[in-house]
Amino acid sequence: MVSAAELHVLDPHGGAADIDAGLERAAKEEIPAICVPPTQIVHALNTAQKRAQSIEVASVAGYPTGQHHSLIKAAEARFALQCGAKRIYLSVATADVEDLNKALADIISVREAIPHPAQLGVIIDLEHLNENAANTLARAAEHAGADLLLIKGEGELSTRLLALRLNGELAR
Repeated sequence: MVSAAELHVLDPHGGAADIDAGLERAAKEEIPAICVPPTQIVHALNTAQKRAQSIEVASVAGYPTGQHHSLIKAAEARFALQCGAKRIYLSVATADVEDLNKALADIISVREAIPHPAQLGVIIDLEHLNENAANTLARAAEHAGADLLLIKGEGELSTRLLALRLNGELAR
């Protein structure tokens, strides 16, 4: 299960020092999980182990734009899982959301690359998606086997999407 508290350290220009600072913050604030780029998973796990810090590590695929081929996203997700991530958040390109088949191809490709018990989340970025597109992506995530949604943005739509259950019960 995903904790309500998860620290995301995803600055594309960041490095090991940012991960270290994130781990320190997570320990200080008792945040049980951290999300880092795939290239920083091993560093995060090794650093946490050296500090005797118990923390779950998550990562991303296709982040931040989602403008990667489905196979690249799947390979990135598989690599992250093999490095020790327990959960992967997938970015789907805004243009692909308009074509349900493209969105489904992305999500299904990554789901196949990271079988259960690994968790697959789909990022819904409300800054770049209108309500119809966000709902379409949420439904595609459900149909393609995603376990959860990561909602970026606030407001009424965000609240409604957070109410969405990816176990067969869609908020209408």
